[in-house]
Amino acid sequence: MEKISRGVAKIMEWKGTSVWYRIHCGCGCDNGCDIEFEIDKDFHMIHINFYKNMVWADYYKHDNKIKQIWSRIKASMVILFKGYIDMEDSFLIKDIDHMDSFITALKEGKEKMLQAKKEAENEKEKWVR
Repeated sequence: MEKISRGVAKIMEWKGTSVWYRIHCGCGCDNGCDIEFEIDKDFHMIHINFYKNMVWADYYKHDNKIKQIWSRIKASMVILFKGYIDMEDSFLIKDIDHMDSFITALKEGKEKMLQAKKEAENEKEKWVR
């Protein structure tokens, strides 16, 4: 199997049931994305979870302190009455090497989950007998 190299790091592996990778954003800032591959032996499911921290900041929008405070009050009211605030964020895969490393991490995670699934099925057979 190919080696993961650029912009992707294997963070952790847990007892053969989950593996974590961190994909760094190509823009150079610290807003990477974590991917967790997890097998749930109880429900016989494989999960792929993407985790990304998102931040809403108003200090880029306003050059005036009063406008900045008013913007924060409006955002607080949205959260107070709706219970949430809508946000979106982007993630940049910078070049072909970064993309290849991302694909390699997905393939490696898939292989580990298939192996864990096979082991779980073998354990289940042992209990059934």
